[in-house]
Amino acid sequence: SNDDAPDWSADGRLIAFARTGANRGIWVVDLSGNREQQIVFGNYTTPSWSPDQQALVAVLTHDTGLRDVVRIDLATSAVTNLTGGVGDNWDPAWRR
Repeated sequence: SNDDAPDWSADGRLIAFARTGANRGIWVVDLSGNREQQIVFGNYTTPSWSPDQQALVAVLTHDTGLRDVVRIDLATSAVTNLTGGVGDNWDPAWRR
């Protein structure tokens, strides 16, 4: 597996990143590197923290190859599609 696209939380205590391979998805790790947590499983990339650190935006690549920008709630791991499957969308970032 490979880790990619790290993004620091606003308080500098956590890093969100995308992982490929068998454990693909979005992960969060603390600064010690000892507490990794998989937030969602699937073809997700380029996570970006919300200013309040309660959610991430990321890209979900579908089997068709098209991509959607999604919001991932960190408390529940609920995924909300923000771009609705229309077009090819990528490179999300929260406005800070």
